[in-house]
Amino acid sequence: MKAPLFWNKEHSLWGLFFIPFGMLFAFGNFLRQKKKSFEIPVPVFCIGNIVVGGSGKTPTALYLADIFSQKAKKVVYLNHGYKSERQNVVLQKGSVFQQGLSEEAFLLAQKAETVINSNRKEGALTALKLSPDILIMDDGFQNPSLQKDFSILVFDGHKGIGNGRILPAGPLRESLKSGLKRAQAVLILGEDETSLSLKIQKINPKMPVFLGQIRPSFPFKKKEEYIAFAGIGRPSKFFDMLKENGFNLKKEISFSDHCPYTSKEIKFLKSLGKNFITTEKDYIKLPKDFQKQVDVVPISILFQEERRFENLVLKEIKK
Repeated sequence: MKAPLFWNKEHSLWGLFFIPFGMLFAFGNFLRQKKKSFEIPVPVFCIGNIVVGGSGKTPTALYLADIFSQKAKKVVYLNHGYKSERQNVVLQKGSVFQQGLSEEAFLLAQKAETVINSNRKEGALTALKLSPDILIMDDGFQNPSLQKDFSILVFDGHKGIGNGRILPAGPLRESLKSGLKRAQAVLILGEDETSLSLKIQKINPKMPVFLGQIRPSFPFKKKEEYIAFAGIGRPSKFFDMLKENGFNLKKEISFSDHCPYTSKEIKFLKSLGKNFITTEKDYIKLPKDFQKQVDVVPISILFQEERRFENLVLKEIKK
């Protein structure tokens, strides 16, 4: 599903109409946060957001593991397994994608062992059996069942917080103010087109705000023309990244987030031509025979203040 246009319009009638429903949603989240959290004996880092849709949480979680691995710390990921048909699954490092399980989990598993479980407490107990030094939660910021030691809120610099209203009146899971109360840092990926950093500083001047860009992780051989496709939170972000890095795109095809890529989608793509390019998240779900026709672009995060960010998160594990 695509986000409604009024989510980005401050004075939309639909946005105003849904405000009472947003207040109920916010109250429900307020009550939810009152629940007691389960605490485990290793640091828990949460990569979350307060805006629905993709923001760059998974690349951030992968980047965080690199920081800790440089300090010889063993990381285990906890993933809620969006649309996963099985729960409490442990993916070994380097696991090959299996249908019916979360694609994000398999991307994380290329870096470290990953536990899939929508029940954060059960997932954490399973993760502890793997003897981690650090547990990283990919998503789950609004879920209070597991005690978090350090939470990073990730935002898409292009979208910001939209009209600033709470679901269904806007794109927020909770208000910016309430989210910042439980976060220890903010990361804005892409150009800060909505001046979100200023809004954050007005609410909490002491909140560490970092800016970063998502970039291809290594020099890429660019062909004459590509048909780019993606089924992520905001496919246009992927297309824009390609064009900014010199890729020549013949067509841009957007699918729904978490698209399963059935024979229908594959047949449609094949009818468009050749020379395809897509994201890692999409690539792992493609049939093996079609993967041979598709180039995949690994990505990484380029920080403006990389050292400052690393020092901040490393300080937490020294406590």
